[in-house]
Amino acid sequence: MFYFFDDFQQLPPVGDTSMLGIPNPTNMCSVRGKLLFKKFKKVFLLNQVMRQIGDDQIIFRDTLDRLANGCITPEDYDFISSRFVNSVVNAKYDFKDCLRIKVRKDEIVIYIDHKLRSLGSPITVIRAYHNNKTSELASTEDAHGLQSTLRLAVGSRVMLNQNLWTAQGLCNGTLGTIIDIINLLMKETI
Repeated sequence: MFYFFDDFQQLPPVGDTSMLGIPNPTNMCSVRGKLLFKKFKKVFLLNQVMRQIGDDQIIFRDTLDRLANGCITPEDYDFISSRFVNSVVNAKYDFKDCLRIKVRKDEIVIYIDHKLRSLGSPITVIRAYHNNKTSELASTEDAHGLQSTLRLAVGSRVMLNQNLWTAQGLCNGTLGTIIDIINLLMKETI
């Protein structure tokens, strides 16, 4: 049995067509993917939004819904246009703590190190405990993105990369801030 999960309201992949579009005939992966997609016979529609949970997200959630369905209102446009670069006052200040997308891993390490040091708090280094040699020698890619060392400080921004407790809003993509570190076992700080 094979399960496929997707959100058809998301933008198509960069440089590719959506699954509902006509595949590029010169791209065999695209053609095969379309053929495989056509083999699905049973569909389960999940209609509960999990990313924009909470009363403070109602306007944003409803605007995204209408935008995805092609039913945008003048109020939606006003809401979205309030975030256009030329509409945002002190854009440089407003975006200093926003999520960054980096191309290379070494850029990520440098950026994180800079952000941690700028907090002015002690940096706690948490090293992974490996229960066997295979896991100890595994690459980050083999460990599905898990690093063998985690560096945190009070004030660090963090983002979940999987659903942990959806009923309480701890979903993939949720952002948070470290407010305290109880350092009982970890002796190493920088």
